[in-house]
Amino acid sequence: MADPKYENLPGIAYDQPDVYETADLPEADQPEPYEEEENECIEQLHLSVKDSFNKFKGKFLTGTVDFSDRLSRKTRIGYRAGEWELAAEGEPETVLERYNRLRCEFSELLEQVTEQQNKATESEKDEFSKLASQINTTKKLLEELKLEEGEQIDPKAEKLKEYLASGKKKQGEVVTAHLKLKPDVNLAQTTRIAQLEHRLHKLEQAAGVRDEEAFRRLQTVTGKATLCGAAASLAAAA
Repeated sequence: MADPKYENLPGIAYDQPDVYETADLPEADQPEPYEEEENECIEQLHLSVKDSFNKFKGKFLTGTVDFSDRLSRKTRIGYRAGEWELAAEGEPETVLERYNRLRCEFSELLEQVTEQQNKATESEKDEFSKLASQINTTKKLLEELKLEEGEQIDPKAEKLKEYLASGKKKQGEVVTAHLKLKPDVNLAQTTRIAQLEHRLHKLEQAAGVRDEEAFRRLQTVTGKATLCGAAASLAAAA
């Protein structure tokens, strides 16, 4: 039984249900009103689902692509994406920027030729097909350079600027430039050069030629420009 001291107090509703249910969500789950501030310095992006759908409508994936990710033991790759940085209008291009621009232009040219091929007549399709094949071949040769994968790539040509600045301060001094190749290519070329020098040394020992002056005299006497020709001439004279 309720305590009688709470009877007849103001603000108490009698003969009413104790719980009032409303259609509103709990206060913790109610979304807070958010209004974006209008400012010229803030870029407002307006994305249209319809425009995005129409952009990729009728497009299909080509090649061996798979989006199953890590369902199998072998890691699969769906597609690769990257950003190409091009020089602004009126500014000089670096090697990497020019390389990226050529790739973009070849891709656009191939798309344009393919679009015209679809609209062309049967007699003109063969010419467009040959042109598309040539463009695709040239594009593949350009992509095989893989300049963007270089470890020592310098997109802003900062090293070239430092080299030119130091060259102005050191006028008259001898500058030695070193060309760095891939390790496997450099090793193969070094081995080939060593073999050629060894063979040349053997030929010089066999012919008795140890300096350029003696070799010039041998050329003058025999009239031959090579060691083999000089040896054959001397053998015939003997």
